Amino acid sequence: MMGSTSDSGEATTASPDTATAEAPGSVVEIARLDEHWIGMDEAFVRGVIEASPDAMVVCDDNGRIVLVNSQVEVLFGHARAELVGEPIEALVPDRLQHVHRRHRSGYRAAPTTRPMGEASQLWGLRDDGSEFAVEIALSPLRVGDGVLTIATIRDVSARRASEAAARDVRRSLDLARDGVVLVAFDTGVVAYANEGFCRLTGYARDELASMNAADLCPDLSIGEVTSFLASVASGLVESVEFTTTVHRRDLSEVTVEALVQCPPDEHGMRHHFIAVIRDTDERVRRDNDLHDAHEALSIADDRERIARDLHDTVIQRLFAAGLSLVSMTGHLPDDDAQRIHVLVDQLDDTIRDLRNSVFALGSTRGRELDLRTEIQQLCDDAARVLATAPTLRFDGPIETIPDTVRPHLIAALREALSNIAHHARATSVRVDITLDDQLRLIVTDNGTGLATQVDALPTNGLRNLRDRAAMFGGTFSLTSEPANGTVLSWTVTI
Repeated sequence: MMGSTSDSGEATTASPDTATAEAPGSVVEIARLDEHWIGMDEAFVRGVIEASPDAMVVCDDNGRIVLVNSQVEVLFGHARAELVGEPIEALVPDRLQHVHRRHRSGYRAAPTTRPMGEASQLWGLRDDGSEFAVEIALSPLRVGDGVLTIATIRDVSARRASEAAARDVRRSLDLARDGVVLVAFDTGVVAYANEGFCRLTGYARDELASMNAADLCPDLSIGEVTSFLASVASGLVESVEFTTTVHRRDLSEVTVEALVQCPPDEHGMRHHFIAVIRDTDERVRRDNDLHDAHEALSIADDRERIARDLHDTVIQRLFAAGLSLVSMTGHLPDDDAQRIHVLVDQLDDTIRDLRNSVFALGSTRGRELDLRTEIQQLCDDAARVLATAPTLRFDGPIETIPDTVRPHLIAALREALSNIAHHARATSVRVDITLDDQLRLIVTDNGTGLATQVDALPTNGLRNLRDRAAMFGGTFSLTSEPANGTVLSWTVTI
């Protein structure tokens, strides 16, 4: 007997030989539900179920399997005898069984025919523990006082993998800047358009799906273009390129370059034209941008040359003149010395303005690099009048020094280097600039020293250093010994 239930409630399976031995139209007992024997024509039922190309499972009212066909054995890897009498959840992954029981209870309360569909992602469990994607159609079959459920199961793993691959291809095409469109070979209707083509035309994808290519590109009816397309459609050439006009949704027009192919399928049949559409206006804009970039580079080269000339001639001459003026103040009366220091300050302002112009001409870097560069160039300039090039060291975020403090730092360093050039006869000069909670400028030399105290500074320049520090709540100190050189310390609060 094919799917009967014995008096003890145990399910049994009839052999095909026994089934075929029954006379056509004979009635056999195949299941027992609620203590009622249900009779059916076994040969007919077996024939219908076994003839199905899909796996078929018949369950009773309690969700237990009473009948399976051979496709179930192939699909799930279980023998029939292993499944009959087992709950249907035996074919469902463990992680989904509680959900499946809830759905089964809902279906039992309102059994209806449910065709296969994509309403949810369903999974089957093979005998080896592997999982695979399935679609399931459910059909209730009332027999006596009971209801059997016929589940038709189809493995859709390959189809879903193919659909996922197709989605990936479409997603990649949508990311392309150019338009990609497929046009039906026989009707000229748009079969597919990527996001690039939608942006180009201004139409939504569903609007394009009902449009003819000739509506979008009237030039396609021109004889020359028609002959191009005919040569591709016939396979005489692999692809053709031409320029045409696309009519956009807002009634404007855009000139495009089109690359068209018409590849055959595996049977040699041609179904679609495939066109890659590029907005020539965008290409022209890119060409113009490239031209502008070349011009900008040429201008930048000129600016770099002008900047080098300014730095190597004008600024260095002004700096040398300033050092010479400072060196004269030690031999002049205070009033004259003060006037010279005013001139030196004016030269400092001029040099700073020139250097800012040099930065603007010679570099596209941000403002944050200018201060470091200016300090480095100041030390490089000083090397021309000193016996040695100063060693420069930065520590901390020097770039964050406020604009209000920067010119005073430059002036302090310039004054320190000027005094070394005039008095020290040093063979070693070191400049340390540190920024944490305070800005500290330390200039050390190994020269002859300067026998003085801060309160009795010998030059207006040094007194100006003290006053500049005081403006920002800072300090100035000068430690000088004839045998050990001089240490100048200029500190302000940031």
